[in-house]
Amino acid sequence: YGLDFSPGGKYLYFTENYSNKLKQVDLSNLSIKHIYTSSKLLNAVQLGLNNKIYIAKKGDTSLGVINYPDSPGLKCGYVHNGQPLGGK
Repeated sequence: YGLDFSPGGKYLYFTENYSNKLKQVDLSNLSIKHIYTSSKLLNAVQLGLNNKIYIAKKGDTSLGVINYPDSPGLKCGYVHNGQPLGGK
């Protein structure tokens, strides 16, 4: 559904809205790593000005956050409820 590149351009992150999964592609060898499976539909993926990547979730009051998007696999530091939206 959504995708964006890490700030350094080595990784591509994308969501699969049919399986609620967040995945990372290492563009140097095209390997795909599973990062997270959500109980909610994962939507848009957007790189922020602070070089973190934000994941929108349908019907949720927070965004998922990839804290270290230039790091491989689970070292990317994904936090599913990483950015509260103030109840919105």
